[in-house]
Amino acid sequence: MKKKYFLLLGIIILSFFTTACSTNNIPTVSSDKSISDVSETKTPTQPDRSPDVGGVIKSINSNEIVVAIVERQTSDDSASASKESSSALGVTTGTGMPGSGSGKNRDASVSDTDRLARMLERSTGQEKILVPVGIAMSKTDENNDERVEAIFSDLKAGTIVNIWLNEDVKDKKIAEFVSIR
Repeated sequence: MKKKYFLLLGIIILSFFTTACSTNNIPTVSSDKSISDVSETKTPTQPDRSPDVGGVIKSINSNEIVVAIVERQTSDDSASASKESSSALGVTTGTGMPGSGSGKNRDASVSDTDRLARMLERSTGQEKILVPVGIAMSKTDENNDERVEAIFSDLKAGTIVNIWLNEDVKDKKIAEFVSIR
């Protein structure tokens, strides 16, 4: 009698677990959405405030980067100083961090190596910043100038970046969002 009781109890428990585990949790695609809509990745959005650090990555050690700070040009600068620095850096028009654009205003006669060297000469200091794995990052897609999601391996020495720091952490410089130029 005890064997039949345990056998019946075992069958009931087993049927309960198989029924509970067989629910269909696979998301379905409705007929009004195309496959491309489902596979589309979302581009991370940068914070609404100005970046805390802007410059060129000098070195990377694990997930700590050293950024040579390159100050942004402002419209308050004298016109001659702006023209001189833009000309020296190979930028023909515009303001902002020289060399940080998509390449439309760059002087083609200046190589990327020379442009990078001139930016590093203009740097006003450097910052060590911890970039946590998995934070939101974006970069410009080379084909169509749209912002797309970036990954940590996109960060390399010589890359121009804007970094927003985590405001909740006061004793260290920890990135919250990275924009790769």
